[in-house]
Formats: sequence, structure tokens, C-alpha cells
Amino acid sequence: MSNRVFPQQFLQKIESQLGDQYSDFIYSQNCDPTISIRLNHNKQPSPPLDNQHDVVPWCTDGLYLKDRPSYITDPLFHAGCYYSQEPSSMIISQLLDNSEPIRVLDMCAAPGGKTLVLADYLHPHSLIVANEFDGKRVGKLVENTVRWGRDNILVTHNRPSDFGAGELCEEFDLVLVDAPCSGEGMFRKDQFAVDQWSPKLIGECVSRQKDILFYSLSTLKIGGKLIYSTCTYNAEENEEIVGWMVEQFGLQVLQCEIPLEWGISETADGCYHCYPHKTRGEGLFFAVLEKIAPTPEVIEKHGEKNNYFKQRSANYKELNQVKKTEYLDEFASWVGELKHPVTYFQIEQNFYMTQAAHFGFVQLLHDSLFIKKYPLKIGEKAKGKGFSSVNTGSKSFVFTPDHEFSQSQLLLDDHQNEPQNRTYNRVEISKIEAIKFLSKQEIIADLVGAIPDGFILLTHSHIPIGWAKKVDSRLQNLLPKGLMIRSSIIDLL
Repeated sequence: MSNRVFPQQFLQKIESQLGDQYSDFIYSQNCDPTISIRLNHNKQPSPPLDNQHDVVPWCTDGLYLKDRPSYITDPLFHAGCYYSQEPSSMIISQLLDNSEPIRVLDMCAAPGGKTLVLADYLHPHSLIVANEFDGKRVGKLVENTVRWGRDNILVTHNRPSDFGAGELCEEFDLVLVDAPCSGEGMFRKDQFAVDQWSPKLIGECVSRQKDILFYSLSTLKIGGKLIYSTCTYNAEENEEIVGWMVEQFGLQVLQCEIPLEWGISETADGCYHCYPHKTRGEGLFFAVLEKIAPTPEVIEKHGEKNNYFKQRSANYKELNQVKKTEYLDEFASWVGELKHPVTYFQIEQNFYMTQAAHFGFVQLLHDSLFIKKYPLKIGEKAKGKGFSSVNTGSKSFVFTPDHEFSQSQLLLDDHQNEPQNRTYNRVEISKIEAIKFLSKQEIIADLVGAIPDGFILLTHSHIPIGWAKKVDSRLQNLLPKGLMIRSSIIDLL
């Protein structure tokens, strides 16, 4: 229990907003924040932690934890078996229709919690474009989506205006805008949010939110849905923004089926708040709206083709479909028969895969936006000798698998479906050895015994954590340097 101090103007606004619930709200603000995770049901269907837990009412994969675990010392966290996520934000899972594949744009996606909810609760053949403009945050978005192991998430690094209206006009069935906001809902867990709050900040956020929504709506199909959310309480950034979208663009607010026992408050037609004195979580606002008519003012203002990457980058790289190479034969021997049709493509020496139905749109996005992560990077063609080498004249090339491939669901340990003739090996390692691997420390070659030279998929609890390569008596750690954790972490075990 704490005794937090909040800005006086904020207290006046929230008292006016909540009335006789104000004292309960203030009491909740002095309680400890909730601790929660969401399981990746494709990798970890049961809790991986020795920790008492309750299920989040509106999300079957969400768990409340009694104690905060040491995420950084758990290899299963780094392998994407679960994600540390605030429980109120998991409500997005209740707002989705998974009856058929759709195209989705998550416009303000970092660090990626809601993107991962979309990936888990939409139809598995949907395509999710997760965008983040902030250069300091987009790296974490890529990291988290790679860990999750889905093959239908593409990450872009663009301003909302770069989506414009031209080639991407009315291309998405669903747009999620979890808008940057004044952060009032995070006050009890983030002192910076308290320190930066001011009425001026609210005004700045409103202006920014309208700008983001203006461009987002141009990408939404007629009949498509917009989910708008913030982690703040004030009406200016919430109910008034919804009213602005209805008045300005003719959107229709939809009612959500929210059981009363969840404690979520409907403050206006189709406008919902999670308040911490009524729900077990931090503050969240959300509303779902349907686009029922074109937005001509958006199309008129931003009707020219964008071609962001071609226009703004001298380093534009061609994307070419690949139908058959020695490298793809190698890849096929690793994963066996796939469950759905796929298309392979190449950018310079890098090989990628996407669901076949998405390839044309991936090409369009490649030509229009700055892509930080394609649906699935398989590996690259590199000069070398030894395992999986392909001779091309006087040169020898090797197919080097990418770390993203190691995290993919394609390599989960399903003994019944594993290819009989795969040309790599799996080695199960202990927690200590897994942390050493994640710290980029030297791996003891004795771990792999008599296994022949080549690539080895290291697993912990039968979950892949990354690649190593055995060459003679050495075992090379292939974890990307950007994912390395501090070597001192091992001292905490």
C-alpha cells in the first residue's frame, strides 16, 4: 500500500467524472499494480511458472500472478512461451471475429502486446501489419513478434501519414489504434506518467490522436471495424474523440457484449472503461466503430500513391518470388509438410516465407512502406563450407537458418509430424546452459556428444531457444547480439 501524490487538476477532473466512486478510485491508486502474463497457447498451453495464479476473466490465456517472476532468468520467457501483459489490455480478445481470414493494421503497435492478442484470437490465416513510428520502440516490437513464432505478422516503421490513402486506401478489414495518450491509467505503476501529466499534455494528445485516426481511417474498408483504445481516463481523449469520429467521418459506434460481472463500465453508448477500483487491472478505455461510408476528405487530401520506401530510400531492395532453389529444398527437409500453401521470396541473400494468400499484399507493402520484419525470415545464403553447402562454380554457399526461424511454430517439437529426413539436430539443454546461450557465452561442445557437424536447434523444456553450429570440436553460438542478455544474469540463478 502506498500513499501516492497526484496532480490536483487531475484529481478534480476524476472526482467530477466518477462522483461517489471517487474515494474507491483513490484507494485503488494506492494499491500495488497487478502482475499478469498471457500464455502463448501454441508454445505453452499451461503455466510455465511455479507461481500461484488466477485466470483473467475476459482472456482464457491471461493469468494473474501472486508474485512478480524473474522474467529475464527464464529461458521460456525469451522463447516466447508467455508475455508480460497488463490484464485490461487483454480485453481486445473479446472484440475480435475469427470466423474468416482478414487483413489487420495495428497502427501504434509497440511494444506488441495487443498485436500478439490479434495473432492469437483472429483466424490463423489473417495478415497482421504491426506499425510503430517511434524508432526507440519499434525494435522491441520486432523482438516480441519474433518470439511469438507466428508466420502472419509483418512489422512496419512508418508515420501514420505514410499509409496515406493511395495504394493502401481501404485495404484493411480491421484497424486497431491504441493511441498515444496522457497515460492516466498507468499512474500507479509509472511515476513518469504522473510527473508529465498536465492539461496541456491532454490537448497535445487529442491533436495527435485525431491526426493518427485521420490517416488510419483511410486504410479501413467500408464495413470494416476500428478498435480505438487509450490507457487514460479523461473524456477529451476518449468519449469526445469517439464523438469526433462519428461527426467527422460518419462512423457508427457498436455495442460490445461485456458481462456485468467483469466490472467494466459503459460511460456512453459503446464507450467502455476499465477502472482499477472495479476491475483487476490498470486503466483502459475502448470503443469499436464501423466505417459505413467512404471518407472523401481523406482520399482527396492523400490520394497520391505513397511508395514510401522507393521515394525516400536510395537503398531500395527488390523483392522476388522464389519457386525452387537448393536452399528451399534444404528448408523443406527441416520442416516437413506445411499445413497451408506458402510462397517463398528473396531480398538480396535473405529468404522469407509468407502464406500464399498474402504474397501479393506483402509485395505491395514492400513497395509502399519501410518493413522491419517480414512474416517469416527463414535464413540467408552465405559463403562458407561444411554443413548444407551448395556449390556454385568455384564458390561454396551455405544455407544459414535465421533466429526467427528457430522461434517459429514450424519447429515446435511435434514428434508425430517431424520430417523423417531432417538434416539438423535438436539438443535439449538445462536452464543454466540456456541462460549461458542467451548470454552469448561459450557453449560446452560436450553437450552434443557424437552429433555430426552442422546446425543444432537448442531447446529447453522441448521449446526451441535458438541455433548453434558444431564445427569440429567447437560449438558456435548463433544468437543475434541484439538479443543477448547480460552475462551477470547467470549469477542470479
